[in-house]
Amino acid sequence: MWFKRRNRRDFLRATAQGISFTALAATFPKASRSALLARPIMIGGRDTLEEQLLTTLTIQLLNQAGIPTQHVPGLDTLTLRRRLEEGTIDLYWEFTWVGLSVHNGVQERLKSYETYDAVTALDSRRGIVWLDPARVNLAPTLGVRRELVEATGVTGISDLAEIVAKITLHPLTIAIADNFRADAKDGFIALQRAYGFKWPSDAVLALGNRSVYDVLRLKQADVGIVQRTKPYIITYNLVALEDEREFFLPYVLAPVMRQSLAQEQLLLIEKLNALAKLIDDRSMRQLSAAIDGKENSMNEVTENFLKTTGLIKS
Repeated sequence: MWFKRRNRRDFLRATAQGISFTALAATFPKASRSALLARPIMIGGRDTLEEQLLTTLTIQLLNQAGIPTQHVPGLDTLTLRRRLEEGTIDLYWEFTWVGLSVHNGVQERLKSYETYDAVTALDSRRGIVWLDPARVNLAPTLGVRRELVEATGVTGISDLAEIVAKITLHPLTIAIADNFRADAKDGFIALQRAYGFKWPSDAVLALGNRSVYDVLRLKQADVGIVQRTKPYIITYNLVALEDEREFFLPYVLAPVMRQSLAQEQLLLIEKLNALAKLIDDRSMRQLSAAIDGKENSMNEVTENFLKTTGLIKS
């Protein structure tokens, strides 16, 4: 493993950033730094709803702080990274696992905090800084209807595994995609192995073309694989269970930026770290639900969030 102890996190971040900032102070002349501060911060982004929300929140928050920005939307993963390294964008939100596996070639599965530590240290060598991660995780997990939670007290997959092991007469049903059921390495068999349970084969249903959220809502199955930030979790009164053993790869988002910018824009770092503390699975679901199928614009929803949380003045 790259980093096994949680208490190495602060050391790694401080070391990575401290060394790079000292070096950059000598590298960039004062004139270049002044020009950097004068121009707008170029903020890139992908087009998923969650990332659009985070990008919009970022732009509004920085603009309110007097930091001019320019949005560069619709970029794919590889283009975002290339343009960040080239300097044609300054900042975007990235998944820690993508940063580690795609951009640094590390395929070893780590815990979420270990993934963050590793990618932070590796990217510091490339002049890239990772700010504090949000508490939102776009990884899938198992989801159930709230009524099952209220009846059994289940909160995580470990609890569910115990229930599956105990109930034999009328077992809970689970609807899963064929490819997940067939994947022996990272699919349903591996999930059961990770949590030490065996789902009765006659209670495993094929999802087919159906939406898992509709299947759960219509009570065609008791359990399904959901994405914990989707608005349907709220709309259909579902609960995303805690994946205590992190079987599903963590997709935690954090702002990444050029070190040359981080050296000069301490206010920007302060603002984005404050934002990251307030973004979790629940708040992302609420933001998404406020937009999904409604007439509210994204700008209205995100501005209201920033005002309600006190990040910007009403």
